[in-house]
Amino acid sequence: MSIQTIITISRQFGSGGHEIGQLLSKQLDIPFYDKKLIELASKTSGIQQAYFENAEEHPPSSFLYSLSLAASAANPFLGNSDFTLSEQIFKAQAKAIRDAAAQGACVIVGRCADYILENTPYCLHVYIHSGLEERVKRISSRFEADEKTAKEMIQKVDKKRKSYYQFYVDDRWGNADRYDLCLNSGTLGIERCVKLIIDAVTK
Repeated sequence: MSIQTIITISRQFGSGGHEIGQLLSKQLDIPFYDKKLIELASKTSGIQQAYFENAEEHPPSSFLYSLSLAASAANPFLGNSDFTLSEQIFKAQAKAIRDAAAQGACVIVGRCADYILENTPYCLHVYIHSGLEERVKRISSRFEADEKTAKEMIQKVDKKRKSYYQFYVDDRWGNADRYDLCLNSGTLGIERCVKLIIDAVTK
């Protein structure tokens, strides 16, 4: 199936957004980018991959800021810029996302891709959400966790995603106005969400 559309997926933790992205990639036969973007950004920027991974675990904070001076001195990519390390990491990931999109149709999950590509032609920006009960069930099954632990994981990851997004984007995380398609995977199911997205990019 030949398409030109770049699909970005933002999602609540446990909503199945990652799985939906993988299924779209497989069924449409287009590249899938998630953590692969970290590897690409690291290679292009020269910033150690560990910094990108740490930025995911710890949204922009004083810890990352404290690394900026040393990183700037050691890394020619950072030069003498006034940017903090966290901003340089975001800049490098944004470049990796734009480079991936420039190659043609693909699926990009997370990493503020909807914001980075908001003015890019042939993009479909999707937000996947679900009720807490459905998300708890999915996380409990995936990680073999009890209900209490699953809820704590959801709250923790969603908080990180919200903090990361709202640090770089002047908007509220999950704001429906930013997306072309908002789907409730708990109501529709994973396969139905995939079908609706495919219909949107092929019809």
